[in-house]
Amino acid sequence: KIVQKGFDINQEGMIFNVGYNRHIDVTAKKEFSFVMCKIAVGKSYCFSERKYRDQNIDLPDGFDSIYLYSEEESPQVFLHKYAIFKNYQVYPSYLVDFTIDSHK
Repeated sequence: KIVQKGFDINQEGMIFNVGYNRHIDVTAKKEFSFVMCKIAVGKSYCFSERKYRDQNIDLPDGFDSIYLYSEEESPQVFLHKYAIFKNYQVYPSYLVDFTIDSHK
């Protein structure tokens, strides 16, 4: 559905990860689906990810997205997070389905 119609982003925004995704914890065979997107971040306002999760700020005037920096993340890990607020800033490009089997 997302690949065909795009995203429906509300005024609170939607967070997109760029780079390393460490949220996969597999102890058995598991199937995954990811939607790979192109995002147009435009002019980004920098804000702490921890503070953003606690208070969910509005997008300041003159900015197109919020770059969420992590105070805990290792500088050796390539991971950027952006809060996007407009549907037209996100273009779903690919649907990737894959399986991870930790027993192989």
